[in-house]
Amino acid sequence: MDNISKIDVKIQEYTEKLNEKTLRKVKKGKPPQRVGIPIHLRKFYSEEISKLEKQKEVLSNQKKITTNVDWTDVIFEDYCVRFSVNKIITDRFQCSSSRKSLSFIKSYLIKRDLLPITISTIGKKIDSIENLDQLESVINILSVQDTIRKSIAKVSSKSVLDVFEQLKKVTNQSLFNFYKIRDKSVFLEYLCDIQDNTYKIIPVTELFLSNDSVNIEEDTFLFTYTRENIEYIVWESTILNRATYVFSTLKNEYERSIQIIFEYIIAERKRKRIDLKSSIKTSNNQLNCIGTVNHMEFESWKAKFNNIIQYDFPQSAPHDTCIADANQ
Repeated sequence: MDNISKIDVKIQEYTEKLNEKTLRKVKKGKPPQRVGIPIHLRKFYSEEISKLEKQKEVLSNQKKITTNVDWTDVIFEDYCVRFSVNKIITDRFQCSSSRKSLSFIKSYLIKRDLLPITISTIGKKIDSIENLDQLESVINILSVQDTIRKSIAKVSSKSVLDVFEQLKKVTNQSLFNFYKIRDKSVFLEYLCDIQDNTYKIIPVTELFLSNDSVNIEEDTFLFTYTRENIEYIVWESTILNRATYVFSTLKNEYERSIQIIFEYIIAERKRKRIDLKSSIKTSNNQLNCIGTVNHMEFESWKAKFNNIIQYDFPQSAPHDTCIADANQ
């Protein structure tokens, strides 16, 4: 219901009260008569109706304006958003997934090259949002990134299970669109094609510790390919000189396996990839990494990758001790 409709409802309510008559005894010994409301209430309702009619006239004369709003001008609040349009802040628009904390990672949106939000306003009121699905999808994905950020910073007890919960609200297609995954490389495009859509593609921020102790964060993803009762988990980076890593696990141990792999990737640990590659075919292979493929000419990469997922089998799921090891 828009503001004018709400005003009409209120005017109707006050008009009914203004015209209301009740049976009262006016004179002793005389039968009750229908009388109107007291003078002070009559004055109050008349004044309120007059104010509302003026508000209605102002709103009726306002034009609906459609505007494209950049993501830098989206203001995240708890359970709602606002927009900055020509430096004028709109009224709140209800959005259950929005949280004020998302403002801390709004800069993350700038490099995503997302389409603007198209809103229609009447005055400061948001009348409609043309691409509301996109707004809700981006907010849900930002919530995933916020959960990952908090896990890395250890500012909360958020874990990969919280990431899974957030991802339930997002489709794989929305993840493709937001991260532009297919556009990053032919390797990522291929992994998108073979992704088992029973599962979600999982964004994982890889943390590098450089020599001067500066943390460098890079976008990586976990894909899932299924064959019979085996789940192949593939770790792929958006950086071309990073190799492709393949893990395997049993279907009934998938969630525990991917949680351990996720926590390994976001851990503050040097030589992360080197140690992982060295563990293959050793007793220290606690993540069940079954192979790596360096990025090369695509058809050669694809042949080596397919060879791994066709002929390697897991012995068991990753061991829980890996979590403690990853955080050392």
